Amino acid sequence: ISAFLAGLFASNIIKRALIVAPKTLLGHWIKELSVVGLSEKIR
Repeated sequence: ISAFLAGLFASNIIKRALIVAPKTLLGHWIKELSVVGLSEKIR
């Protein structure tokens, strides 16, 4: 999913994305999004 989001952002198809997940998975999502180069998009 993180690679798919990276492609959408790179193609300017989307500007924002909301990921709804349990709080216990927050660290995992931050790590995965950083791996695909989306760390600047994380808030």
